[in-house]
Amino acid sequence: MVLVDRREVGVAALTRMRRDGVLTTLTDDVAIAPDAAPLHLARAIALRPWIPRRAAASGLAALWVYGLTRETLVPALVEVVVPRGAHPDPPTGVPACGWAFTTHQAAYAHARSIAGVRIVAPADAVISALRTADLADAMTATYGALARGVVTPQELCEAVSRHRTGQEYKRALAAWTAVQEAWEGR
Repeated sequence: MVLVDRREVGVAALTRMRRDGVLTTLTDDVAIAPDAAPLHLARAIALRPWIPRRAAASGLAALWVYGLTRETLVPALVEVVVPRGAHPDPPTGVPACGWAFTTHQAAYAHARSIAGVRIVAPADAVISALRTADLADAMTATYGALARGVVTPQELCEAVSRHRTGQEYKRALAAWTAVQEAWEGR
């Protein structure tokens, strides 16, 4: 797998390779050769610095790994879930405003490992995004996940029922209801 880091080649060379189409941008500092590896693996590896031990990427960050967001770069806010009792500090070198964690035992338990990085299941990632992320991005990703068959409406209903806490639950439920109505009316 060919991952290119700006520290290895320099800012000017990385910019030129991106401009010439030789590399696909993953983060501001990392790019990959387009035919080098499956993109979801490269995205998971690029996300690794943001995911501490005993945590799993969630929300738009997880959906980005699955290829379900419109963004080509890592989302501005990387959300992670941790098991009950874990209280991680932001990873070294990651700004505190670009990282947040929540405790969710079920989502953490259903997480899978992609290239050595724990990523929550797509249904849990969708609901997490609907709870806290920009609704335009979250609802678009939700509809895309349904359209591509990554999740089913039943899986999303089950995920909503697992995330029944606080005001964010009401927001996620309302957004999911709107997406569900659009999906059924297509």
